[in-house]
Amino acid sequence: MASWKYFCFAALWLVHVTARAEEDEFDIMEYLEKDSSARLMKNKEPIVPSSPYHEEDPIVVEHIEGERAAHVVKSKGPVTKKIVANGSHSHFCQDGGEKPGCEAMFSLVMWKFADQDVKGKMENKFRSGKTMKVNVDCLKLGMNAAIVGGVVTEGGEMKDIENKRAYAMVINGDAETGEDQISGLSLSGPIDGSCDDYDFDDFKKDSYFDMSQAYVKLCNRRDGEETWLDCLSSAKKVA
Repeated sequence: MASWKYFCFAALWLVHVTARAEEDEFDIMEYLEKDSSARLMKNKEPIVPSSPYHEEDPIVVEHIEGERAAHVVKSKGPVTKKIVANGSHSHFCQDGGEKPGCEAMFSLVMWKFADQDVKGKMENKFRSGKTMKVNVDCLKLGMNAAIVGGVVTEGGEMKDIENKRAYAMVINGDAETGEDQISGLSLSGPIDGSCDDYDFDDFKKDSYFDMSQAYVKLCNRRDGEETWLDCLSSAKKVA
């Protein structure tokens, strides 16, 4: 009789453990599809590459261009900031635009990663068909403004500026006018310079901010996951 009772107890215990195991089984797809804020900013921990809450984050890869996007995210950690800006100007025209094709369309798109690395590009596409290109490698971020800079890889209409550094300041809603503003390029920085070499007030005072139809979007992951995703969605439409 004792052995029969022991057998029944063992059978009931096995059924209970199996049921609990099925309830606790980890579903990877459910994990990836649930609200990412529970994974990405749990307890507002610092966003660092080693954080387990950011590994293989599915919402990040789509915001990085190029065939090696997944590799970039895996090696540098997730994107923590993204900036896009565009506008039109005639900064390179002389005497009110006498040189045909000197008008240009400006565009900027850049990312800052969790490991603090910055990657991006600035371009001035001239009406003549030529393009000035800058590989962006630094960022100085303020409340609603940013200074970005990098090395000129193509001079477009001005070959003599190639391999020099260029900087621009973008403002997402100016404090006085409420409008987005984009500066002209500053080419005075040393080749080993950095965005930190510049002061926001001085840059604004010494630069032109007369681009037509200027649009600036500064996306910061620290603003919260919902705001971050809304910002990225808006930025995609103009990048």
